Amino acid sequence: MEKFFFKKVDIWVLALMLVLSFLGATLFGAIVLDEERGNEEQGGDHFGLVGDVALALAEVPENARQALKTIGQPDQTMVAWLSRPGDAESGWSWAQPPGSDGLDGYLLFSRYDGDQTRHVIELISLKTGDTLQTWAPEPEALLSGVTRRPEFDDIAEYTLWTNAYFRFIHPYLTETGELLLKDHQSPLFLLSACGDVRWVQDETLFHHSTESDGEGGFWIPSYVLDSRPKGLSQRFMQDALARVNADGDVIFEKSLVDIFNDNGLRHLIFPASGFYEDPIHLNKIEPVPDSGPYWEKGDLFLSFRSLSLVALYRPSTGKIIWSQAGPWMAQHDVDVVDDHKIAVFNNNAYDSGLGARILGVSETLIYDFKTDTVESPYHDVLEKFKTATISEGLQDLTPTGHIIFEEENRGRLFIFNGSGEVTATFVNRATNGYVYRMGWSRYISKPHGENALEAIDRSGC
Repeated sequence: MEKFFFKKVDIWVLALMLVLSFLGATLFGAIVLDEERGNEEQGGDHFGLVGDVALALAEVPENARQALKTIGQPDQTMVAWLSRPGDAESGWSWAQPPGSDGLDGYLLFSRYDGDQTRHVIELISLKTGDTLQTWAPEPEALLSGVTRRPEFDDIAEYTLWTNAYFRFIHPYLTETGELLLKDHQSPLFLLSACGDVRWVQDETLFHHSTESDGEGGFWIPSYVLDSRPKGLSQRFMQDALARVNADGDVIFEKSLVDIFNDNGLRHLIFPASGFYEDPIHLNKIEPVPDSGPYWEKGDLFLSFRSLSLVALYRPSTGKIIWSQAGPWMAQHDVDVVDDHKIAVFNNNAYDSGLGARILGVSETLIYDFKTDTVESPYHDVLEKFKTATISEGLQDLTPTGHIIFEEENRGRLFIFNGSGEVTATFVNRATNGYVYRMGWSRYISKPHGENALEAIDRSGC
């Protein structure tokens, strides 16, 4: 063995080994760079499995470094990324007794539980503050029968399809005690009052809001996955409006690209200045429940984050009959207030090239169609709490004049009365001190909630 290690090597052999090592390292780097570029459209993906292996090897040092940093630390994947670990608040804090100022109804509360390391849904009485029902379905069981279609690959984040990371985004509780569930970029599930799967809609992927269509079905943002217009990049996110009936069938689907083209707004999504793969980012479909002077029953208010645009769309004619960009920025919610006002959840987020920022605070704006004016009735109290959520977030207004304000990126939820005073605050903090993400909660009226609870009770489960 000693003779082997100390054997003389000719200079030309050493030189050849150095040259081959240099060429090998160069080739390895080229393969890794090619894999980093992604698909062929971006100039990559020419080496197949070899490229996958090369990239995995190149990432070993960084993955090892990151793994060493997390030894002994809680998993922070679901931590609210704008939260402040030093804050003292935790759980519910009622500044006024539950039920004050006539507050009634229920909160379908969706959040990631850092102690259970999974997402949970709770039904909370706003009259008493009590938690009346809790759901914690196992996502891996729900997803076990889902076919991972090839067209899902560029959109679905399969690493999050686990019990530990799947979020139940904007769940919906029916008056018969059934629960409609999804995550961003996931199939749709309806569970019975006993928690059994009634149906699964996995022919497409759904995301963001879930709203009743008033006829037993739902309006939910989705994606067009089975077709792509000629000349459109494979990376383009084809948002769509989807209407799902009570049996889980998609009975209406319309591409936002088609809607924008048909309404002369193509320039908003395909500017000459450069390509953006997610230029629309539909995050809310709000059905209009009743006709009024400015809209008709069945119209849809649509919120487009990337364009800071809110639009009123009429499915019966395919026309956008009103739209406005700003003063809201990167908004994530729009709600009908009365027959001439809407509420817009203004994230107030922007990026000037230095990373995402909040201009002032995230807040609720009220737009009045009658006067063409915008007001911020809760600005002072929201400024006091320095509310900030760059992404997600929503508001719900109750018949008693209260507003439920979810600050997703901070893991907080507020309830304010009509005078702008704090009624309650919730901070989604676990016992390890970290604040975890929220999941788009919703207000449920008293009759609706009572019917659901009675149906659950009758089920005997």
